[in-house]
Amino acid sequence: MLNPSGPELIRASAAARLLGKHVNTLKHWSDQGILPEPIRLGPRGDRHYRAEDIEAVLRDGASE
Repeated sequence: MLNPSGPELIRASAAARLLGKHVNTLKHWSDQGILPEPIRLGPRGDRHYRAEDIEAVLRDGASE
């Protein structure tokens, strides 16, 4: 884990690659409740997803 005091975070682009989807798909999935809302970091508000949330999607097959 990158941060022992909090969840491991994955950039939206890396999460999309892991799921084999476009980054906009992740945004839509968050809007639909398939993925929890991302954590917004930095001055631009870049989206980051919790690693456990991405792993759950992979495990549950929602990316199919």
